[in-house]
Amino acid sequence: MTEGPPNLTAHFDSSLTIVSPGARAQELLNRRRIQFRFVYVISSSSDVYHLPEVSEDATLCGLRLAPIIINRPVTTSTLYLTEREPIDRRLCDDCARIDAARAEVRFSGSP
Repeated sequence: MTEGPPNLTAHFDSSLTIVSPGARAQELLNRRRIQFRFVYVISSSSDVYHLPEVSEDATLCGLRLAPIIINRPVTTSTLYLTEREPIDRRLCDDCARIDAARAEVRFSGSP
């Protein structure tokens, strides 16, 4: 996984590709596709959503989550990942503060 905004993750897909006999095998072995997606962290028992750490095993504010993506309505108190933007919820205050501080560091060039 590559570094980026906390709710933007990059996954490498090294799926097998069938090519003509003349293609360079080493080039195909080294080629990888990157797929970007935005993910959010929600549970059905809260009107707040969170932003995940890059590792996707916790939120920015430190809550543990189930490392699964659910893109349909479910009833659970467990925090889980979703690609659906939670427009009917508000962002966790702590996640917003941490995300803003990290963005400031990224754009200012400070370590």
